[in-house]
Amino acid sequence: MLSTRSAGPIEIVALTGDIDAASTPSLRSELAALVDSGKLLLILNLSKVRIVDSSALRLFVVLVQHCRAEDGDVALACPTPTVRSILHLTQLNRVLEVFDSEELAIGRLSPN
Repeated sequence: MLSTRSAGPIEIVALTGDIDAASTPSLRSELAALVDSGKLLLILNLSKVRIVDSSALRLFVVLVQHCRAEDGDVALACPTPTVRSILHLTQLNRVLEVFDSEELAIGRLSPN
């Protein structure tokens, strides 16, 4: 469901498949382990995510809140048209930073 790689202090998390009520608990655990290990600057690459449901959206919001409370941040990158549409319809694109590419997200999250 996820793979990670580092870009300096930023952890890029590539997600795949459907993120729904069935998969969210294990994803939550994996993301919590990253955050607990000190990875507080995260980019969630959504280029291979087919669909997200309300449990996934809640997970994204909680993850952003937690990381920001610890002086970190989270950005979403490369959403598929379906996922982008869901973010727009729910207006979460106003709360979550969404970028067309990993490079743009890295530029936003990189410490100056």
